[in-house]
Amino acid sequence: MGKFSNQPSKSKIINRRLRRIVSYVFIISTLIGFTSTFPEESGKVLFRWKLKPGENVELNEYHRVQLVSMGKKIRREDKNRILLQTLSCENKECTLEGFFDTYTRFPEVDPAFRKDKTFKSRFQITDLGQYKVPQEYSMPNLRSLPSFSEKPISIGEEWTQPATESFQFPGGRVMITVFAKYKYHGVDEWEYQKLSGKGDRIEYNYNLYYDSQMNRTGVPFKIYGFARGMVFFDRELGIPQYKRVQLSYTFVYENGMAQEMSFDIHGVYNKNVKLTDQDKDKFAEEIRKILGGELPTGIEPDSDSKKNLKNRKGNHFMAGRRG
Repeated sequence: MGKFSNQPSKSKIINRRLRRIVSYVFIISTLIGFTSTFPEESGKVLFRWKLKPGENVELNEYHRVQLVSMGKKIRREDKNRILLQTLSCENKECTLEGFFDTYTRFPEVDPAFRKDKTFKSRFQITDLGQYKVPQEYSMPNLRSLPSFSEKPISIGEEWTQPATESFQFPGGRVMITVFAKYKYHGVDEWEYQKLSGKGDRIEYNYNLYYDSQMNRTGVPFKIYGFARGMVFFDRELGIPQYKRVQLSYTFVYENGMAQEMSFDIHGVYNKNVKLTDQDKDKFAEEIRKILGGELPTGIEPDSDSKKNLKNRKGNHFMAGRRG
């Protein structure tokens, strides 16, 4: 009686090997098809603000400000310290509580910084960078800058997003919506004073125009402006590292008087700044030294800071501060 062998026949073995080879070829071709699309996408970056409840962001700003009015030129320097605390996040939107400490000096009158004002604010920011600030808060007054595209961006691409400038005048507040045009320039290095870093460089600019429909005392009848900015963004941390913003305005009043005002702003960001009691004491001591002129401010003094002190003393800036 014959015996049936348990070993597969040669034809079955060949068929199995052929099926495996075909399946391997299909898998490899599929992988090649996927990887061929990766080079296009790998060169793109999806920019998003990344904040979590409990995180803090500190922004230190240094402003050089100039006002030209009635033939007189007035220079002012500002130092702003801004602490943003993330209270909650939901649906790609975070609620922040902000503390804005502002210090000012007129270098042609007094070399020391002096405390100006402290502002408190609570507002929302989306992951794209759009702000929602309740009417009762004046800060921040440069809002939704920078804001990002919905889609990933490659080097050289441009996008447009709305932003808001808020001006506080003696006669009231003026809110102006602008449309900032952005362009991504790739990864680049930045350096300011003794600080440096490397991030995604994004540049933007916009024009500003306001024509009042009603006459208010102490508020300009028309406002013309232009802004250009450069931001180095940390895509991993989801916040900027450093920014440089230049603002230029012309304020025209109903009586025909015109004022020109310009801002040159440098800002450095830090994330997860923890303020313990010891940190608060150190912060207070540093502020005392700044006010006393013992610490550098990041702003170089003007060479002609001693000129025309008498004529410029006591002048005030009508448009407030930016930042």
